[in-house]
Amino acid sequence: MAAKYNYVEKKVYGNWNPAARWYFQKILEKAAGISGVEKSDTVLDFGCNTQELKKHLNFKFKKYVGYDLIEELSDIVDYTKTKPDIVFALNVFEHIDEKELRKILENFKKMKVQRLVTAQPVEHSIGRALAFLSGLYFEHKHIHKLRWFEVHRIVSDYFSLEKQKTFMTMQKISLWKAK
Repeated sequence: MAAKYNYVEKKVYGNWNPAARWYFQKILEKAAGISGVEKSDTVLDFGCNTQELKKHLNFKFKKYVGYDLIEELSDIVDYTKTKPDIVFALNVFEHIDEKELRKILENFKKMKVQRLVTAQPVEHSIGRALAFLSGLYFEHKHIHKLRWFEVHRIVSDYFSLEKQKTFMTMQKISLWKAK
């Protein structure tokens, strides 16, 4: 097992803290629930991590493709070569600067993505406490380049907000439709 993969697994879905594991699994569950994925859909899990989302979709899709910068986690090298109906980008966009995010969203438009599901942390004291307890806070506090409302402002230039849910006041989970 590669060192990077082991790091991701231990810090997120395999976290030593059961509350943190539950929290991350619930985000996937809520995102799957809001998505409206159908048997005819091709799904792109953008920033797929360990592809845990696939389990939460209960295989209610035609094809699942996981894409991640960590090659061992990714099914493909170039996400722009896929033709997904729906893209999941869960806890990804806040780590990307605005210029790069706009490039990604422009690619999604060129790929004719019809639906986009996003999740971003709402940073406040409860969220920081959970991050601290899970061991993520000290390692990741400096890597959020955008806040959730900045991500939403940028995404809204390319997609229309269809539905939004707030999970435990700490996550904004949103379904977007192509404009």
